Amino acid sequence: MLRFVLSIAFLLALQSSVTVAQEAPPVHRQPIIATSATGEVRLAPEHAILQVNVEVSESKAVDAADRMKRDLQAVLDTLQGLGFPRDSLPTTSYGIRQAWDSQRNQPRGYSVSSTVRITIHDLDRLGTIIDAVIASGASRTSSIEYAVASPREGRDEALRLAVASARRDAEVLAAASGGRLGALLELRTEEAQTRSSPVRLEAVMVTATREPPTITPQEVIIRASVSATWQLLLNPSS
Repeated sequence: MLRFVLSIAFLLALQSSVTVAQEAPPVHRQPIIATSATGEVRLAPEHAILQVNVEVSESKAVDAADRMKRDLQAVLDTLQGLGFPRDSLPTTSYGIRQAWDSQRNQPRGYSVSSTVRITIHDLDRLGTIIDAVIASGASRTSSIEYAVASPREGRDEALRLAVASARRDAEVLAAASGGRLGALLELRTEEAQTRSSPVRLEAVMVTATREPPTITPQEVIIRASVSATWQLLLNPSS
């Protein structure tokens, strides 16, 4: 019985060695070229977005809320007088908090803040509108954000530029390696980035002078990035 078991073990070991010996030789992978690039498009802004903040403080929460109602309404009335319908002025935040005296370790009243978003299509009126809301009681404004109504066309063009740039890089690399560019194997993109250089308004927030500030609109920049993988076809002599 022991001899029979040993014979089976020997046959299994022999079969395993034969299987290893018959394995196919390693397959050489097709050489590839991987490139990435970014396309950028600059567009003239079509509108601007401004956040206007109103903040008040009182010793009692109910008094702070009442004062906020009056001050916020004054800002909204000013904006409506400038031609903004009430339903185009959404409130993006409203909050009340207890102010604290850290030195005495005791409360020292309540602060209420509210923020209204304004979408301004007539960019020539930016300075006048900012000056008016500050004069009517707004505490501060955000940086101006510029935008376009349909960024999709700008994104499409940025993608085309990015793909063309990635292909040019791949062709240069292929020629430098003594070959030529083959088929496209993979092409990926990321979420496009849309931005404009923010215009900060600290000086307007503090002074609120009678002369409206002069504000020059900034371009809207749309960037799209791609990464691509191509076959590298090498010449036989390379």
